[in-house]
Amino acid sequence: MSMNRRKLLMALAIVSLSALHAAACGSDHDNGGSGEYVPSEEDLQFINSVPDADSLLMSIPSASDQDSEAKLLAKVGETSQYYLVTRKCMHELNFGLNSMLSIIEEVLELPPTETTAETRIWQAEQPLSGMDSFVPRFRMNRLDASSFYYMYEWRPKDEPEGWIKIWWGEIVPDESAIHRGKGEMHFDFDTAAEIDSSISERGMLDIEFDTRTTNGRSIKVSLTDFTSQTDDDSPASGTYGFSETPELEGSFSFDIESNWAPESYEYENLAVETRWQSDGTGQSQVVITGDGIDIDHSGLEMIEVRECWNGSFKETYGVSIYHFEKGSEADDLGQNPFYSEEEGNARTCPFSFESMAD
Repeated sequence: MSMNRRKLLMALAIVSLSALHAAACGSDHDNGGSGEYVPSEEDLQFINSVPDADSLLMSIPSASDQDSEAKLLAKVGETSQYYLVTRKCMHELNFGLNSMLSIIEEVLELPPTETTAETRIWQAEQPLSGMDSFVPRFRMNRLDASSFYYMYEWRPKDEPEGWIKIWWGEIVPDESAIHRGKGEMHFDFDTAAEIDSSISERGMLDIEFDTRTTNGRSIKVSLTDFTSQTDDDSPASGTYGFSETPELEGSFSFDIESNWAPESYEYENLAVETRWQSDGTGQSQVVITGDGIDIDHSGLEMIEVRECWNGSFKETYGVSIYHFEKGSEADDLGQNPFYSEEEGNARTCPFSFESMAD
């Protein structure tokens, strides 16, 4: 029951960021294209329907230039810790999504090798890098007048056939903006690793998105049985969500299974939600549940952390709250819930924490 907010912050950062950074699976080499291909208007109808990194970029208000950014990160004693965790998580997730999309962009810089009214295929003749063990191909098909299906495939470089689906999805494009729309994407790390042995990740990554300009934006990223880096890692599953209104108010959340309390030999559920206004004022709520948190058998059912900050990202309120089961000693003593390390003024928080929990 003595876990303070700073120690919880460090534990949170470790369990949340390791999976996000590992999900970045992409190429870092030149695309090898000649640069002479100019897409036709018909080609652009297909190409402009594919989501790009900008349309899926997750962001929270921040300092406007790099110098201010460096100063902001240096003042961790004054800056809200969970604001920084939120920004770091989104940065890592953006990096992973950008890497995934970049491998498609490389192929789309090549001339299409097959063209019909309903289909485009971009197929490389050889690996795009001497270090690659595969040859890529990207296919798009019209499902109807307003939607597309797309599929990214690999084949081993020494096999002329045997194309295998690695990355696929569907989209209904936004007619008012390129690379925007409503759709989904899926990446199969298990299949990719069968062809490219350098890929250490395993599991599935699924993305649902709605980036239509009139609706704001929403992005949901799900990991299923995901492992990274070493075969010793236990598979993890979790969901990350981002939403942004046209007025630039937003939210970011994630809900994951984690070995937050390793001494318990149990997996816990860790849920984090951050909300902010367009001027940067915001707040975070962290909720940890699971049998493993009740290390001292006191009847502890949930650990909750709340933190708020102002438009300069400085913490204005923080508290740790411990929730116990009915009939526990803390409950009998009238200490359920038990508030610990309360600092600042809760009235500075822009949203109701109770509404965030609903």
